[in-house]
Order: sequence, then structure tokens, then C-alpha cells
Amino acid sequence: MIVNVIWNISGKVFFLGAQFLLVVFLTKKTDIQTVGYYTYALSIAAPIFLLSGFHGKMMLAIEKSAIKSFNVYFFSRLLTSSIASIILFIIFFFKFYENQYFLIPLAVVLIKIIDSLVEINHGFFQNTGNMKEIGISQIIRGTATITSFIIIFFLFNDVLLAFFGMLFISLFVYFFSDLIRNNIYRLVSLRSISINKTLKVIKKGLPLGLVLMLGSISSYIPIYILEYQLGIEFVGIFSALLFLTQSLTILMSSIWETLISRLKNYRDKGLIKEFTNLISKVSIFGFIAGLISILATYLWGREILTLIYNEDISNYYQVFLLLMIVLMLRFIGGIWSVAVTVLNYHKIQVLINAFSSLLLLILCSFFIPDYGLIGAAYAIIVSTLATRLIFYILYQYSIRRGFEVVN
Repeated sequence: MIVNVIWNISGKVFFLGAQFLLVVFLTKKTDIQTVGYYTYALSIAAPIFLLSGFHGKMMLAIEKSAIKSFNVYFFSRLLTSSIASIILFIIFFFKFYENQYFLIPLAVVLIKIIDSLVEINHGFFQNTGNMKEIGISQIIRGTATITSFIIIFFLFNDVLLAFFGMLFISLFVYFFSDLIRNNIYRLVSLRSISINKTLKVIKKGLPLGLVLMLGSISSYIPIYILEYQLGIEFVGIFSALLFLTQSLTILMSSIWETLISRLKNYRDKGLIKEFTNLISKVSIFGFIAGLISILATYLWGREILTLIYNEDISNYYQVFLLLMIVLMLRFIGGIWSVAVTVLNYHKIQVLINAFSSLLLLILCSFFIPDYGLIGAAYAIIVSTLATRLIFYILYQYSIRRGFEVVN
């Protein structure tokens, strides 16, 4: 287990580090509007791709045979990602076609298609317990993409060319590293495509995809309101702060992901005590990690933001400190949502995330016009706290039922 955790975390560190370095590089070498348009495009594309992805990575990870199931998951994801990309192209065309930043959203969509296919590969490796290959894949992709972006930008001083160069490198790495190097391409067969199986997988996973989409929308609601109320510049500033905390959350989720198979095993064997002990240990670890993050931000927050971004961003130190409180809440309660997913409470999560999104929308609508970025941070704190409490109650309810699932 320790080896799996190390590889998974190492991969996440490199891949998230590359994405984070991209935002840092854009902040330092371009204008804040470029950062704003890039992150705004992500805020539109991410929820739609999460819905179209139908949580295929986790579904494949818990299949009885990943080898037999890979082909149907691959083509299901290819179909839904193609539909998602068409929808996004239409949205971005009508919103940005007269804007000089128009091609940035298009590059984001194309990169997201590749990311969605890579996730299926990772689900296969997670199913077989080969977390090392997931880590290697993320290390190669993260290093190659950010390196290519920086080199192309310095050579041509063109951010759009750098984005499309990064897209080409992502595609190259996917084919030669993710598919060919691991011989996964041998599991892909056009002759074995089954429309019924494909539609069955998509139908089964749509509730999970909807949950992820609502969760993503919830995380991006402040971005939507900020763009509408204050403009794209404030989107860029808030996104830079938010991206740092979200990267740390995703890093913590790499630990949760390595525990899915163990939690599933405890569930199947009815080992309630072992199940709850593991959940409690992860929550306590999350509390300690979150507390350290808050303390470090309180003491050196301004210096950290100046070093990573610039002095203009460091002026929003108080917003960053509030977002660290959100980070601690996510660190503590994130494992509870994993637990209820392992216990097959899927449909009710749609309602929970819908409630969270609605609550955040209302709070942002009231707080942002009067308090700006501070108001956005307060809204996220309240919404996150409410959502984590609901997941905790559902988790406790399922345990008291002795793993009996009625969903």
C-alpha cells in the first residue's frame, strides 16, 4: 500500500505541479486577462467534461475484470467526450469569437479530450493495483507539457502558439506513452464495440458524472459571478489564489484514491470497524494537514504569494487565508464522500451537490457585489462546511445500517 501511495502522490505532484506552473508562468509573463480567460474557459469546460466522463475512471477501477471492460469504457468515453467538445466549441464560438483570446478556450477543450481518455487508462491501472504506471504517466505528461509550453513561449513569444504546442505534445505523449508503451492499445478493438454495452455503461455512470459536474460547477460558481459582476481581471486574480488551494485538495485526493480498493474490500467482507477506523485516521490526518496550511499562510502568506505570483496578487493575502480554511474543511471531510461512494450511495449525491451548488450561488450573489473577492471566499467556506456535514451524516447513517444500501 505504501508503494502505491508514494507513486500516486508522486504522479499527482508532477502533474499538478505542471498545471500550477502554467498558471504561475501565465501570471508572471502575460497579463492577468490571459489568466482570466484561461481559467474561465476551464470553468466552463471542466463541468461538461466531468458529466461526459461519467466517472469512468472509478467505475472501471471497481470492475471485476478491467481487461474485459476496457474496450467498452474507452469507446464510451470517446463518444461522450466528442459530444462534449462539440457543445463547448459552440458555446465558446458565440461567447468569444470577436475576442483576441478566442483560441485559448478552443485549446483548452482539445486538451481536455486527451485528459479524459488518459483517465480511462488510469482506471485500468487502478483496477489492477498498478499505481506505479499511473504515477509514471502523470510524471511524463506533466513534465512534457509544461516544458513544451515554456520553450515555445520563449522561442516565439506567442501564448496561443504555446497552448497549441502543448496540445500537440499531450497527444504525442498519450499515444506513445499511455497507449503503446503499456500495450493498452491491444485492448482497443473496433470489432468488439457493442452499442448496447456502451449505452449501458454511460447510463450507469451518468448519475456519478452528474455528481461530479455539480461539484465542479459549485467550485466554479464564484468564477461565474465574479466575471459577471467585476470582470475578467478579478477572475484571473481569484483563480490564481483558488488554483493553489484546489491543487492541494487534488493532491490529498490521491491518498483517498489509493484507499478505494481497501475500503471496497472491507465493505464486501462486512468489516465495519476496519472501515470506520480507516476513515477516521484519514480525517484526522486531513485536520492536521489543514491546520498546518492555515498556520503557514497566516505567518508567511504574503511572502508565499509574492514569491509564487507577484506583489499585486499578494495584496489579496486575506482572501488566500480564507481559502485555506476551505482547504482544511476539504481535507477533513473529503474522505466521507469517498466512503459513501464506495457504499454505492450514488443518486443521493446528486441532490447533495445540487444543494451545495444552489447554496453557493445564493451566497455568492449576495456577498460578491458588496465584498468582492472576500465575499467569494466567505461563500465557499459556508457552502463547503454545509456539504461536508451532510456527507458525514450520510456516512454515519450508512454505517449504522451495517453497510445495507437502499439507494
